[in-house]
Amino acid sequence: MFSESRPEITGIFQTNFGQNDGTIKTIVDWPAIWAAYTPPAGWAIAGRASEIRFMQAIYNLPSIRRAPVPEINAYDADEITRTKMLENFRLAPCKAIKLSVDLGDGAWQNRSEIWIQNVGQEGFKELKMPYLSDASGFWGSTQKIGAEIIPAGFPVVGDGLGVNDYVRIHGSYRIIPTLVPDLAAKPFTNAQGFSVNVGTSSPVQVLPARNSRSLLHLTSNGKIWFSFADSPSGVTPNGACAFLSAGGALSYENGHLAFDGGRGEIIATQNTLGFPLWAIAEFSAAAVSGTEYF
Repeated sequence: MFSESRPEITGIFQTNFGQNDGTIKTIVDWPAIWAAYTPPAGWAIAGRASEIRFMQAIYNLPSIRRAPVPEINAYDADEITRTKMLENFRLAPCKAIKLSVDLGDGAWQNRSEIWIQNVGQEGFKELKMPYLSDASGFWGSTQKIGAEIIPAGFPVVGDGLGVNDYVRIHGSYRIIPTLVPDLAAKPFTNAQGFSVNVGTSSPVQVLPARNSRSLLHLTSNGKIWFSFADSPSGVTPNGACAFLSAGGALSYENGHLAFDGGRGEIIATQNTLGFPLWAIAEFSAAAVSGTEYF
């Protein structure tokens, strides 16, 4: 049966701007983020979704004249509020955060400019909506988001930031890979048959640790209890392990374990990857045999 998985991976980003930053700096590098993600063994990436969850600028601009406080009250209509804000920008100098995007062709394209002023303390600007993202907010895995600080407003004062100015852009992202079983992932070059006698007194190591293990088939002519683990601890009849009845079969393929036994819920898939296989017989000695591919 075909199945797929869509895990969510989150992270944060931050870029600082100072006096010497006069060009576009990358804020979010989607190719680098995706390159750092490795799917679990036995899975392949079939689709990629990237999203900015939050993005904000924190700034302080003491190098330019402080902006007057606009006289806005709770009863002002939206249009009146906008008019007062524009008048405020007109009366004092501004800088601007210029947001740009690289859509995967290596060329920056201007997306928006957000004016910022000296407000006498740290100022804050939400940058995601509507300045950066549309309603969907999803980005391609080859795209980048960048920013630079430019002069704006009237009058223009200097280029970029002053010696004591700073702008910090930070936020969080989410990537959602669509994973499907990697049916072609059988990177084995060797096959090895085995037959190991397992007694009832103490666990026996049936298979060694092998990180390159990709396929395994085995059976037992008697009831055994087994576990994939660093040590044989817990490998006892009715212990913290699973069992395989006489004549039962076990198969392992690219991280997926299946067997004709019981208590499989206590064996997590990740605990089978590359670990040794330990087993102990319950009633009488048993022969565990099969083939391992790696």
